[in-house]
Amino acid sequence: MLSHLYNPNSIKRLNFVCKTFLNPHCQLLLSKISQNQPIYVSQLQILTNLSQPITSQYLALLKKSNLIIKEKKSREVYYQIDERRMNIFCDFLEIDTRQNGFSDICSHLSRVKESFFITKLLLNKKRAQIIQAIIKEQPIQIKNIIKITGISQSLCTQYMQSFVKEKIAIRKKYEGVYYFEINTEFVSLFIERLTKFDLEYKK
Repeated sequence: MLSHLYNPNSIKRLNFVCKTFLNPHCQLLLSKISQNQPIYVSQLQILTNLSQPITSQYLALLKKSNLIIKEKKSREVYYQIDERRMNIFCDFLEIDTRQNGFSDICSHLSRVKESFFITKLLLNKKRAQIIQAIIKEQPIQIKNIIKITGISQSLCTQYMQSFVKEKIAIRKKYEGVYYFEINTEFVSLFIERLTKFDLEYKK
């Protein structure tokens, strides 16, 4: 299961969706779209008080992340929430979607932030080297991680602290010496949810 930890496309897709959702301008636009959909661009500008260039910029970002659907009627362009993908995102975050998907996610932004930070960690090249070293040799001392990866002690220590904080790794003490290993339960569950999210979201 852990060998599937680095599917770059899956991780990048989730990272982009989380990053987009956490953007204040995107949240504002999503809020107005969800309350008034389908809604025209001209109406969005009035409701959000955003300039035309800013509105267009962040609508394009939301469209790229597949959180909204763009339609054209005569010469007017209007938008609505992509309910299917919003619900898939809710499922990944383990949020009940019996209410409105957008509002549900907004009330659980901490989960979006957690997923964003985890994917950000996994996409970093040096952090990826450390994870691979742990997977290969666990349980492993930090000095051996440094030896395998060639990453400095200070940076390796910093990264390991972030892994432990985000539940990716566990620190254990054996005979007075600290060892690290992958938090298999948490990571396996995350990968399972990520795989399901990616398969359904990219359809």
